[in-house]
Amino acid sequence: MDCEFDEIFVGARGGSIGVLSSSLPDEASKEFANHLDLPSQPPQGYTLGSYVSAVPVADQYLIARTSIDTAAQRTGMVFSHGLIVKKTDLIVFGNIAGVFSSLLKERPTDLKAERRLINASCSPDLGSPPGPVCDLLAQKKAPVLVTTDAERFEGLVSSIWAVLRPSMRPDFKFGVSFDPVESRHQALNIALVPSIVLQRWPEANRIDLLLDEVDAKTAAGRYLVDQSNVEFNGFVDRLDVEKLSLGDLDFIGRSYELTLGDSPKFSSVLAALRLVAVVQPHPKKAESVKSGLLDLVLSHPDVFRHENLMALRNLDWGCLEFSAVVEKALSKAFETHFKEVDDVAKNIEIVRSIFTVNLSMPNWRIAGEAALRTLGDQAAYGVSSAAWSLLVQGS
Repeated sequence: MDCEFDEIFVGARGGSIGVLSSSLPDEASKEFANHLDLPSQPPQGYTLGSYVSAVPVADQYLIARTSIDTAAQRTGMVFSHGLIVKKTDLIVFGNIAGVFSSLLKERPTDLKAERRLINASCSPDLGSPPGPVCDLLAQKKAPVLVTTDAERFEGLVSSIWAVLRPSMRPDFKFGVSFDPVESRHQALNIALVPSIVLQRWPEANRIDLLLDEVDAKTAAGRYLVDQSNVEFNGFVDRLDVEKLSLGDLDFIGRSYELTLGDSPKFSSVLAALRLVAVVQPHPKKAESVKSGLLDLVLSHPDVFRHENLMALRNLDWGCLEFSAVVEKALSKAFETHFKEVDDVAKNIEIVRSIFTVNLSMPNWRIAGEAALRTLGDQAAYGVSSAAWSLLVQGS
């Protein structure tokens, strides 16, 4: 499928950087031109080659190539060729390498920007992106990943772009940077940096040594490298996240991994449920995933333990269905606790939380109150001393 792109050329104009030609209106051209100069002064001794960059601007997405402007009267000025596409077109936009090949590396004698069509739907065989790089990208708070390998930068970006879900593409940013603070301000996912300033970035940000590695270690990273895990792919799809981001993929991958195995820990299952609730807060979506995880939580053999009941008291039920079955299962956990746990201090903490609004979520209190109303003799005996202690304390 062909996508329509606007075109803009920016370079030396008199003694400063300006728009040389554009298919866009003047005001829009000026806005895009702001993103087509170097981010700051290059470090001394650095020779600028040609680099690609991309940044979202309002409802559009700018892809550009920047190089030294050979027509400039003074050194250090750059020439940029930009192509601009609507974000909505990124849904079918699988081939960013095809756009890179359309971007000029040198300023020609004659410039005339025009709207143009580029086939962007079919990606060439770029190979899979490096697994460890995908692990780093698919984090909720991912660092800016930096490389000094100018020759491989375009290929790296193209291979990552090809495996991104369409909803991830409009926020994917890359380009050159000369300083860690600057790269964070640019909010880049991947930055090409001069080798002479690489030491400014923490080792955790540097990926040059990872570019030849294949295997990813996380579920989210493996999903980007090779979407062949049918079970995990189904897990992602059932969550029905409208605009899936790389950060969402991190939480989804972690929630999936936390429940693997025959006997996952209670804390792991609850953590998985919390992560899913963050990624998909809508109560009518991902119901099968949420109900499955909630069932694992409430049927877990350790759910009645004090630390686990207390961990459940701040669970946000807003995205979950608090059915009669769920209430009964949670109430049963309370009753089992009062029957099995012979610890007055722990029982006091549970009872106080049931009757104190700001100490627990409403549904947790409802289930706790229901349990107290129907306690058997043994469980009632276990809670009686706690209730008496609360009365004595005036709570």
